[in-house]
Amino acid sequence: MWLAGEYFKIEGKGIGSVAMQDTLSTLEAIALFGQDSATREVHLRIAQHEEKIYLDLGTPDWQAIEIDATGWRTIDAPPVRFWRPDSLRPLPYPVTGGTLAQLQDLLNVDEAGWTLIITFLLFCFCPNKTYPVLVLSAHRGSGKTVAAETLKSLIDPGKAPLIKLQGDTHKLAVAASRRLLMVYDNVGHISADQSDDLCRIATGFGYSTRTLFSTDEETTFEFARPQIITAIDSLVTRDDLADRVLMVQLGEITEQQRLPQAELTAKIEAARPRILGALLTALSQTLAALPSIKPERLPRMADYAKFAIASEQALGLKAGKFLEVFDTSRETARAVVIEASPLAEAIVKLVEATPLVWKGTASQLLQALESHTDDATYRSRFFPKSSNSLSRQLNRLAPDLKAVGIQIVFTREGDKWTRFICLEKELKISSVSSVSSVGKPKGSQSQDLNTADLTDDTNGITDDTADLTDDTDGITDDTDDTSSALNPNIVSGRSTVPQGFHKKTDDTTDTDDKNLNSSNRLERKKFHQANVARFNVGDRVKAADPYHRRGDDLGVVKKIEGDFYSVEWESDRKCYRYTADELEVIG
Repeated sequence: MWLAGEYFKIEGKGIGSVAMQDTLSTLEAIALFGQDSATREVHLRIAQHEEKIYLDLGTPDWQAIEIDATGWRTIDAPPVRFWRPDSLRPLPYPVTGGTLAQLQDLLNVDEAGWTLIITFLLFCFCPNKTYPVLVLSAHRGSGKTVAAETLKSLIDPGKAPLIKLQGDTHKLAVAASRRLLMVYDNVGHISADQSDDLCRIATGFGYSTRTLFSTDEETTFEFARPQIITAIDSLVTRDDLADRVLMVQLGEITEQQRLPQAELTAKIEAARPRILGALLTALSQTLAALPSIKPERLPRMADYAKFAIASEQALGLKAGKFLEVFDTSRETARAVVIEASPLAEAIVKLVEATPLVWKGTASQLLQALESHTDDATYRSRFFPKSSNSLSRQLNRLAPDLKAVGIQIVFTREGDKWTRFICLEKELKISSVSSVSSVGKPKGSQSQDLNTADLTDDTNGITDDTADLTDDTDGITDDTDDTSSALNPNIVSGRSTVPQGFHKKTDDTTDTDDKNLNSSNRLERKKFHQANVARFNVGDRVKAADPYHRRGDDLGVVKKIEGDFYSVEWESDRKCYRYTADELEVIG
């Protein structure tokens, strides 16, 4: 179009198609083979060069904004080259004197939501990164669409700013190649393939297809883009996408707050130059603080997390606010994943019903999960039907279940190197110092813990009187005494029988167990207590079974709960419960 316009200025008429094609071919040859030809990378809207970020304003004069740690400025000839698709629209010229509070007033969010939105928007100015996905969810009439349009207008205004989430990867790639910020409006469902595409776009998307009207030529798309999704429901149910999501719940707009569309648009347009100036100022201050930021921990999407931590002072947030809000957002996203997964819910119920650690093969786990799932769910296509399908889903759900205290471990044991699945419930011990054994005799340690042990609701152990006076209620310690042998879901130290089954001897039957009288049960209880009370808080222990997944790992007894010992392992500093038979003292 530029060439046609220049020809018209000189000749006063339009250029013919043959002359146009000849001229374009000549210019292409000069660019490729001329003496002064040079290959340069072109960028869409933003670029980085020598520790500086450049923002294409999209104006006819091709001016750009240069941002570095010292500030921002408008320049006429940036050292980088930009390209502009037909859908690109100009940004306003930024001015000083504005504040980010003006943007916050336009968005219907609380403090936590504002923290995620403003750090996300600021990170959108950083090119070639792994970006999070911002999800704005709310009831209808809560301003989701307007909020998304406002955010896009501050960094990448263009035609059709809000688009549909495509199910066709090719169409999605074409749309992303022409937009810096992707905004999908009113998304009602995200399929598995769409979820994978969203993750690829966030991390760096490579897509190739055959070039039209050719046999062996290929067109390739390569890019990474920040993305915004607006939806009514929390629809991100795939674990890989959920790990990249920033969940923001918008509040309800009251009738007193609601404005006519024309008035709201005019208000946003009037504030855009000052808001953009405030964003650029915050970006410059963040770039200045970034080299000195050395956080103790970084979650997934480390670049974004470090950048957001560095921006806290520039954005007026208190130190540590971002990680606090970010962790809450991830917990919310993981809760949605677990609630949406029938397998995850069944595993949670199974672990809650298992006192210690469930251990068995994949086939045995499928059988055990059947009793914790209704028939319709168990037979649905979402519930695994084979061992391979179960293992794949467990691998995907492992990080989300670990976040709620359920550890999934795959081991191989025995002569045939059988593959076992262990479901361990992690204990949360609030104060290790309260049960410390430093400076106390061993006898006093058990005495200090006696009251807590007897009143702990989780140990499932009642006193001797209940055991002796009730022969029919089934609440006796002989059930706990033989739990390792009778309960196929509990790991038993030294056992060589697969944990999904119970091996009975010729002289032991279920009837014998049911007919035990009170005196026999009391003798067995005393015998059991004499054998299990052989560790104290602070003792160093290891797994008694050489084939246990802990192997040669060493641990320390941190708490005694009736017949169970909470052991903190040195390898990962996590606590799990065991019976005395499963442990062996060191030294």
